[in-house]
Amino acid sequence: MISYYTLLKVLYKPFVFFFNKIKNKRPYIINSVFDDIMERIDDRGNIVYYGQIPREPLLISSFNNQQTAQVGIILQGQVEYKNDFTLETLKLYRRQYPDIKIVLSTWENEITDSFREESSRLNIKIIESALPENQGFWHVNCQIMNSHIGTVFFESDEDVHYLLKTRTDQRIYKPNFIDFLLNMYQIYSKNEKRILLLDSSYLFIPFYLCDYLAFGDKQEIINLYSIPHENGECDKFKANIQVNREFITEERQSEKLDFLSFNSLKRADVYNHLEDMFVPEVYIAFSYYKKFVLPGTLYTDEDIFEKYWSFIKSKTIIIDERDLLMYWPKYKYRGHNDVNCYFYGHGLNHARWLDLYMSYKGEMS
Repeated sequence: MISYYTLLKVLYKPFVFFFNKIKNKRPYIINSVFDDIMERIDDRGNIVYYGQIPREPLLISSFNNQQTAQVGIILQGQVEYKNDFTLETLKLYRRQYPDIKIVLSTWENEITDSFREESSRLNIKIIESALPENQGFWHVNCQIMNSHIGTVFFESDEDVHYLLKTRTDQRIYKPNFIDFLLNMYQIYSKNEKRILLLDSSYLFIPFYLCDYLAFGDKQEIINLYSIPHENGECDKFKANIQVNREFITEERQSEKLDFLSFNSLKRADVYNHLEDMFVPEVYIAFSYYKKFVLPGTLYTDEDIFEKYWSFIKSKTIIIDERDLLMYWPKYKYRGHNDVNCYFYGHGLNHARWLDLYMSYKGEMS
C-alpha cells in the first residue's frame, strides 16, 4: 500500500506546476485546494498540515542593533547550488544584518567563479579546506573540521563575542533571528557560559543533542568543535545500523517507560540497551563534555543519565526549531512535529528543557 508521504512526493512537481499556473488568477482556489489536500489524517493517524514562510521576511526594527554586531555567523558544509540555495541564504542574512561578519567554511573545488564574485560583493569570507582523509561515520569529521576552521577564524577578533554555527543547506527565515538568539542566550546565561541548540534532541539517549546549529559565547562554540576526529567510536552503532535506528525511533515514541521514576540501578540497566547509540550527534556532544566540562571517562557503572541531565541544565539552552522558522530542503516533506518530537515523551524541546532547568536538582532517587 502506498503511503501518504510517498504519494505526496510523486504528486509534488505536477502539483506545483498547476498552482503556478493559476496562483495569480485565483489565489483563493490555491488555499482551498491546498487545505483540502494537506489538512487530513496520514497513514499513521497523525494530523498533517502545511504552513507558508515569506520568501523575504520583513525588516523589523530592533532594540538590540548594537549588540548584533558582536555576533559572527559560520555557514559550514558543501555549497548547495540547486536554486542557488546557499547564495540566496547569504543574501538573506546580509539583507537583515548588513554589518555582521559572515564566514562560509567549505571544501576545495566547491566554489564557482560566479559564486565567489557574488560572495565578495556581499562581503562574505570564504574559507576552503581539503577534505579529511578519514571522513568519519556519516561524515562527522567533515562537520567537525569545517566547523572548527570556521569558528577559529573569529578567535582573535575582539569585536566578535558570540558565534552562530549553522549549515549551508539550511536557512533561517525568522526576522531578527540574531536578536532573538542573543535575547534567549542572555535570559538563561547569567553566571555561566552555555550553548544554545535545537530541539531535534533526546532526553533519554545520553548526549544525543542536535548538531546542526549551535549559538553561544565565542570560546564555547570554538571548544565544541575543538575535539578529536571520530575514529571508530561509532562502530557499534554502524555494525547493526538498522536495528539501532529502529530502537531510537521506538524509544522516542514509546509511552511504556517512565524513566523519571527509575532509580539509578534501573536507569543503568536501561542504558545497557542504549550504549550502542553512538551516532555523530552523541559523539560531538560527548567529546565536548569529556574534554571541556568534566575531563575523564564516564564508566558504565556511573549514572550517565544524571550527568547528562546536569549537563543539559547547566550548560545548554534548547529552543524549538520552529521558533527560528528554519527551512531545510532535505526534510521538506516532513513537518516540524515529525522532527522535534513535540508529542513524544522522550523528545527534548524547549518546554521539556525549561522543566528540567527549573526543577531538576541534580540528584535522582
